[in-house]
Amino acid sequence: MMTTAMKGALLSGAILAAVAGSTQAQTLANLAEQAAQSYREQARYPAWSQPLARDAVNPIVSEREPAVISIGGRDGGSKLSFWSDASRYEPGDVVQISAKIDPGSALDNDGGGDWRVQAELMAGADAVLSSLSLKDDGKGADRQAGDGVYSGELLLQEAWQPALGQAKNMGLRVSADNGRDSHRSMGGFLYSRPAAELMGHYRDVVKDGNLLIQAKVEVAQAGRFHLSGVLATLDAAPLAFAQQSFELEPGQHWIDLGFYGLILRELGAATPLQLQSVTLSTVGSMPNALGRVESNVLVTAPRLPSQFTAQPYGRADLLEAAARLQGDGEG
Repeated sequence: MMTTAMKGALLSGAILAAVAGSTQAQTLANLAEQAAQSYREQARYPAWSQPLARDAVNPIVSEREPAVISIGGRDGGSKLSFWSDASRYEPGDVVQISAKIDPGSALDNDGGGDWRVQAELMAGADAVLSSLSLKDDGKGADRQAGDGVYSGELLLQEAWQPALGQAKNMGLRVSADNGRDSHRSMGGFLYSRPAAELMGHYRDVVKDGNLLIQAKVEVAQAGRFHLSGVLATLDAAPLAFAQQSFELEPGQHWIDLGFYGLILRELGAATPLQLQSVTLSTVGSMPNALGRVESNVLVTAPRLPSQFTAQPYGRADLLEAAARLQGDGEG
């Protein structure tokens, strides 16, 4: 027989479960509404042109930053870190390779003698194209003797290059040994051979309420190409990112990179802006043949905010996603 106390306990549990269920449902509804609002905000601008936060990093530059690879360092032991000076190269470029040895802090670590540091360029798991010793002697590629940074440089040979309009990933294996400790790890970079290049000529116009940056390019081989750029203030604060793809035949062409006018109108400033970064890549096969990043190549003419469109773009895919989320949340 159920006592009054037992009935009370069951009732309290049911109430708590109901409250918890209600709270969870409300939390999910709030999350859905927040996501829907985010989609609606993004929908105000086209996929080919998006605003950047004033404290944002330049996305083109940040994507090209070379990685630092590290191995070792556990339990106070020695650690090897290495990097190249860029993440992509073209035929004839010189790859600057650097490695740093941290001897560690273990009590029984006496250094173990001089370090021998070797770098190998790899075309595959066991295909070594070239090797070189990295030195810490202040000569050649090494800037300062005895600073713990071992350096060397490697000229990319024409024989290793990919076909025109293509790119390939190259391995970079670095090893270090001092007779007591040894480390070996693998990194890499992109060896790129784009089929088109920027010629260094730019101009800016306003068309249909948007800012168009026009770039002159030279195409060596027909294909598909991707132009992207970052617009910034004159004091280098990134404002907007834009991208556009083109099918181009061999020869010279002017192509347009559009920045959606609403972004510039909402900034409210009439001062000139600068094309902080721009790059042209050959696409269509993986990995894409990334082009060089050109910096600060154009300062635009000053324009009134009223010259740019006040109309939100209204991206249908994002607005539909927002409507579905809101419907789910209300359900």
